[in-house]
Amino acid sequence: MNAKGTVRMRRGSALTLVPVVVAFFVLTCCASAAEDLVGIVGLLRSRVAENGKAGMRGRVRLKMAGGPVEALVLGAGDGAAKIEIQGTKLDLAWRSVEDEERFEIFRGFVKEDDAEGAFALAVLAHTLAMPEVASKYEDQALTADARLRDRVGQLALQFPPPPEPQRVNVQRANEAPAKATQGDVGSATVIPPLGREPGGVGARGAIGAPEGAKVLDRLVIASPGVYENIIVDGGFKPHSLVQIKCDGVTLRNCTIRNGARNGVEVYGKDVTIERCEIHHMLSGTFKDQDDAHGITGRPTALTVRDCDIHQVSGDCLQFDPDRGPWSDVLIEHCTLWTAPLSADTAGFKKGERPGENALDTKQQPRNPRSKVAVRYCYVYGFGDGQIANQAALNIKDHVEATIEGCVFAQNDICLRVRGVGRYGGSVAHVRDCACYSSKAGFRIEDGIQDLKLLGMAYAPDVKQKLAYAGGGAGKGFENIGERPAPALADALKTWGARP
Repeated sequence: MNAKGTVRMRRGSALTLVPVVVAFFVLTCCASAAEDLVGIVGLLRSRVAENGKAGMRGRVRLKMAGGPVEALVLGAGDGAAKIEIQGTKLDLAWRSVEDEERFEIFRGFVKEDDAEGAFALAVLAHTLAMPEVASKYEDQALTADARLRDRVGQLALQFPPPPEPQRVNVQRANEAPAKATQGDVGSATVIPPLGREPGGVGARGAIGAPEGAKVLDRLVIASPGVYENIIVDGGFKPHSLVQIKCDGVTLRNCTIRNGARNGVEVYGKDVTIERCEIHHMLSGTFKDQDDAHGITGRPTALTVRDCDIHQVSGDCLQFDPDRGPWSDVLIEHCTLWTAPLSADTAGFKKGERPGENALDTKQQPRNPRSKVAVRYCYVYGFGDGQIANQAALNIKDHVEATIEGCVFAQNDICLRVRGVGRYGGSVAHVRDCACYSSKAGFRIEDGIQDLKLLGMAYAPDVKQKLAYAGGGAGKGFENIGERPAPALADALKTWGARP
């Protein structure tokens, strides 16, 4: 399967027709009845006529598994678009009438319900700036083969949308666009502070969408601004629920729920996600673990603040699944947790506890070291789950992490910090955190260098404060100011204020 990402076109009028032809192709290549094709052809005739394009004539016979069906070539003076399908073989090209120079757009094989074929069509639609058509075929590819998830996720990076500073682009199946207030490109960095005082952990204030909020099944953000008071309920369909594909976005007071992929994917910089509830991202089954993360992507300068993220089959937050460049992520005053499900949900049974870690970091040494800070968060319930060595925070790879003023409870491991491995080693500085009712406070691995633990507090029900594996701590390790933790109820109200 070969999908070419570069389309070379000389004629401006020719280029304007290509998306129309591709729309015709992607909507009909898997059609099973000639009458469906006739209706689409009629619609295309009307739209081309409205745009002042002439020279439409049927010149190509479209052959499909069900037999030959008449099709079109759309021409406009200096060129014509050509579509040829023989069985499952596809050849889509533009031919210039003037000099017979042929520009190949795509060549490959497509079968109905074929994962690779649908993926190729998604690439083609992205190449020609057709995001809605691309999303359709991304979903079709994932339905046929969930193992394509990472490749589909990369399309947002390979084919970023063009900037549209004056328009909100909301994709959805059956609802009108949600009301969104527009802001300047830098609006995410100039939002007034919430007026928090030192002390207290976890998400605070009104979390999630208010009563009566608009309900969508998917939200794709391609324009900077503030998006708020929206419910995105995916109905456990195989697509990510919110995708942020531009810079300067604030996502506020939203509820994002019931997804079979990721809750929010961020592919931009200067993004703020605040006062949102993200929950029940469930893929696979409890025994057949499959990632569906709360927030993921490849961000730069991302702030996640006052959010409640829970019961996802992957990580509450993971950056970046494909170990691409990301940095400057701040996670503060969030509640990150998992617990047994109260009812059968998606592929999970009542009583099963979904999830891996609250935070998982991924990077590779050839990229700049990623930076992440976690402050004043309450993280609990990450134990007896879907993976071994389940941790609240899993800090690994070529990443620098600062963790401050957090409270951890009821975890197998509160903080797992890992040194040099296949993808480099992490750097971790942890200050003024408290651990409760967990098997281990820290699991220190692989000779991690320069690990700093300052002012850590442990309750009596932490079975092991420090556990070592694979070489334990390396040079530069400090563990200073260890102290007993107060009662958990008191810590949740007052913790985070430095002594």
